Amino acid sequence: MEAAEVAMGLDIAETEKEYIVKAELPGVKKEDVKVTFHDGVLNISAERKQEAAGEDEHHRQHYSDFAYGKVSRSLRVPDAAEKDHVDAHLEDGVLTVKVKKGEDSKPQDIPIK
Repeated sequence: MEAAEVAMGLDIAETEKEYIVKAELPGVKKEDVKVTFHDGVLNISAERKQEAAGEDEHHRQHYSDFAYGKVSRSLRVPDAAEKDHVDAHLEDGVLTVKVKKGEDSKPQDIPIK
């Protein structure tokens, strides 16, 4: 039997005020997730750990499709993102990271000379 590959699905969107990244992390605990933002790169890393079988001598695992291990995804965020205004929240297996846009990201009218 082959082990399942650990994967992290992403949704990337933006509003007028922020960039929004959602990452699928089913079964991952908050303390096993790390989010960093450095030099315009947002990095999300996580580890899904396999639970111990427990103390019951009658418990035997026959099959599992669950994927365990480390996963990491990195993506470049536009230069207008404000690195000091990043918010991350994990709920129901979905990590939501919001990065506020700076003033430079708003459309600017260019006068024609």
